[in-house]
Amino acid sequence: MGKLPPTTSGRARLLAATALLAGVTGPVHSANWEWASRATLNANWNNNPALVVDSRDPESTFRMVAGLAGNLVRLADGSTLEFRPRVTRDYYPDEKFKDLESTDFFLPGRYNQQRLRSSWSLGWNATRQNVLSDEDTLADEPVTSLNADDTVYRLRLSPAVSWIMTQRDQLSLLTSLSKTEFDKEFTGRADTEAAVISVSYSHSLDQNQSVGFSVFRTQFRSERLDRLRLDGLPPLVRELENETTSDSFSLDYRRRISERSRVFVRFGLQESETQSTQTIVETGESGETPILTFESTTYEIGFDRETLRGSWEASINRGVSPATNGSPQDRYEIRFGGRLDFSKKLSGSLKLRARQQQRLILSEQGSESGKDRFYSANVRAAWKLDRKWRLTATYRFRFRQPDSASENSATARSDQVLLGFTYVWKPLRR
Repeated sequence: MGKLPPTTSGRARLLAATALLAGVTGPVHSANWEWASRATLNANWNNNPALVVDSRDPESTFRMVAGLAGNLVRLADGSTLEFRPRVTRDYYPDEKFKDLESTDFFLPGRYNQQRLRSSWSLGWNATRQNVLSDEDTLADEPVTSLNADDTVYRLRLSPAVSWIMTQRDQLSLLTSLSKTEFDKEFTGRADTEAAVISVSYSHSLDQNQSVGFSVFRTQFRSERLDRLRLDGLPPLVRELENETTSDSFSLDYRRRISERSRVFVRFGLQESETQSTQTIVETGESGETPILTFESTTYEIGFDRETLRGSWEASINRGVSPATNGSPQDRYEIRFGGRLDFSKKLSGSLKLRARQQQRLILSEQGSESGKDRFYSANVRAAWKLDRKWRLTATYRFRFRQPDSASENSATARSDQVLLGFTYVWKPLRR
């Protein structure tokens, strides 16, 4: 394999994908259009935005984030086309953080077509976004707490189709293609490509419950460059590649407990096969690791309930995801979220998340090392001042413990406070 693609390819692919999406949506002169937009201005204080470990005494930042977003919808008989473009700009009043300022672009959207016995859709998202990171990953630059040192380009396409076979039976085919590319090399980050295809079948037992099964295949590939340092020799450039293929099967059960409450249960098996290759760029020498095969169980249990003044949901899941280090990650995650309308103008929400992941090869060996634990909480209040103005206040907490078995666990935490105003323009129709 050669070197990674030049950094300009990310921009070119993003522009090409955007043009393609605009072209494949077909003629628009015969349809009705609806346009809505909003402008936002947020004040954002964070005492550790890059989630740097506590021992490095991270710096606090204050920034203003201005944003402009739109929602363009094309309505026609049996079909809907929606674009949701958004652009944001960060401003740092403190001169020493001026290098962190960035402009980010987002272009998500979706196309749906409803037929008599089938439903077709295509979802997409193209983004260009700066990366704020902990500079410990860089080998040739001074260690600093903060630096918007990279730019990431992401593209995702998600075509799907569902067939209504009978009044009780439905078959769905879902796919997802994604690509992530970074501008800079030698940062520890990897360019990735992923493809997922799944076939799902659902059968309604009665009005309140259904059963089904799903079959998945996932292919994941990553590539990155780093520097190999040997005693007495100049650094060598090493290219690391990883390819992982996963096949999984799961059984699903859904039940409506009451008019406002539902429960979902999924259990399955997953088999992953991964292989890594490293190549010394200067000499062309390469070597491959043996193919590693892992088998694991997966599950997901979820519950949600709607109330007269809001809703809440909870879930717990275990799964295996590919990783750029050549070993799939064994992941456990717990989520809880809720929303409450205190009045017609005032509402609040709460999101809690706890996650633990570990390289699967260590997990199967019963090892307690290498675990990464992450906790987060998000509390938000929103107030509708009038039909056009909104005021929001948010507090976010994050905590990470990379290795719970180590005596010198490098923990990191951050507190973030946001206060924002939003102005909503009246929707336009044509």
